Formats: sequence, C-alpha cells, structure tokens
Amino acid sequence: MGLPVSGFPNMSAIAQEDSLGNRYLDASDFLKNGIPATILATLVIVGPGYFIMRLLGYVGRPPSARLLRFTDLLSTPVDSL
Repeated sequence: MGLPVSGFPNMSAIAQEDSLGNRYLDASDFLKNGIPATILATLVIVGPGYFIMRLLGYVGRPPSARLLRFTDLLSTPVDSL
C-alpha cells in the first residue's frame, strides 16, 4: 500500500509545501489512493493466477487427477510429447 513514509519518493512528496507553509499532500491522500490500488493489484494477480492454476489442474482436483505434472515433463522423452 502507498504509505507516506514507505519510501524516499513518498517522503519527498509529503514534505512539499507551498509558499504559505501548507502541505500539498496529507497522509489521507496516500491512503485514499493506496488502499484501492492494493485491492486492485491483488485482484489482478490472484484472479488470473487462480484460473491459470485451475486450467493446469492444480486447484480443485485431487493431486492424482492432475493433467500433467512438471516432473512428468522432465522424465518424459521429448519424442513422446
């Protein structure tokens, strides 16, 4: 999540002030953008990842019913694939 003290760019951004000494950004600005971005990134990574694993047979089936294991690829001669 984008927290105001999570890195040098964020620290620089939150320290910026106008000529009257008012800050341009508050910690709430980072949270308003950071929380939705974190949720969106989680859905983008987990969503397709789940369906890819489902297609490969690693989710929702017992281990013996998997279509093809990685170790099977290593032990199978190339001509038989």
